[in-house]
Amino acid sequence: MPKKTSVTTPMNDNHNAAKNIAQKKNKKRKNRVTFTASKKLSFLSKLAKSCNVQQSADATGVSVDTVYKHRKIDDDFREKWAEAIEIAYDELMLEMLRRARFGTEKPIIYGGKQVGVFKDLNDTMAMRLLSIHMANVAEHKTGKKVDMTNSDETHRLLMQRLADIKRRLNPPQEMKSSDKVLEKAVHSKPQ
Repeated sequence: MPKKTSVTTPMNDNHNAAKNIAQKKNKKRKNRVTFTASKKLSFLSKLAKSCNVQQSADATGVSVDTVYKHRKIDDDFREKWAEAIEIAYDELMLEMLRRARFGTEKPIIYGGKQVGVFKDLNDTMAMRLLSIHMANVAEHKTGKKVDMTNSDETHRLLMQRLADIKRRLNPPQEMKSSDKVLEKAVHSKPQ
């Protein structure tokens, strides 16, 4: 019995190529993850906690390209994305304020063993955060942007604010020597 041989014609080749392309497209469609409303919500929730797009996309099971594409074409999603980032930054600010105010515990190591802990207070960070806060408050009160990069002005505003706080906490009965020093510092320039 003679063997059957297939004859390849340009028409058959084109048909097979088109068939292969269609199969690949269908396979891609089957593997594609749809960025549903619940997946968007999950992504935004994770973004609000981490402030990390890659990490949030991975945890949601979608690609970074997908989330950026949807941010570009979906106004509501773009707005909620901005809100999520704002929440994440607020949380970061609260954590920085907590650390500045209460410090962080660091181990004390002696002879290769932990023998205790100490509170590490970061005064530089505290002063920067206070400076930012004061600028925001001043801007809110006056409606003008306040430049807190000028160290003389920053020092004067900080000292004035501290004096105001002290006055509120200790109503004037008689001016103590520490109050006189603080008052003098408010009205003098730093060295």
